[in-house]
Amino acid sequence: MRADVQQVVDSKEHALARDGCAAADYRLSGALADRFCSLHLMRDWRMIVGFPAPKEVAVLLIGRHIHGSQRDVYTRFYSSLGITVPSAQRKKPPCCEETGTAPVDADAVQRIAAGTKALARGR
Repeated sequence: MRADVQQVVDSKEHALARDGCAAADYRLSGALADRFCSLHLMRDWRMIVGFPAPKEVAVLLIGRHIHGSQRDVYTRFYSSLGITVPSAQRKKPPCCEETGTAPVDADAVQRIAAGTKALARGR
C-alpha cells in the first residue's frame, strides 16, 4: 500500500478505535451487507469494516473503488458474501444503529473474513 494511503488508514483506524461506528461514513446496502460499514480514505480508496462485538472493529477490506472492475473493493466485498453488487441507488445510512450502537454481527464478520481470504488465495 502506498505511504499516503497507509497514513490515512492509520488515522481512520485510530478514529474507529476511539469512536467506534461513529467514525465510519455509512452503512452498506443489500441483504447481508447491511451489517457492514464503509469509510472513505482518499480519492477512490475505501475501507470496509464490521463489528464482531460492541467494542470491537474488524477492518475487512481496504481497496480502490473502481467502477466495473473485478478489483473494485465493493465487488470483492459482495463477492465474498456470494451476492452481486446491488444495482439500485444506495441510500448510505449512518453506520451506527439508531441507538448509537454498532451494527454487531460476529457471524457475518467471520463469514466475510473467510470469504476475503478465499478471494486472496484465488488470485
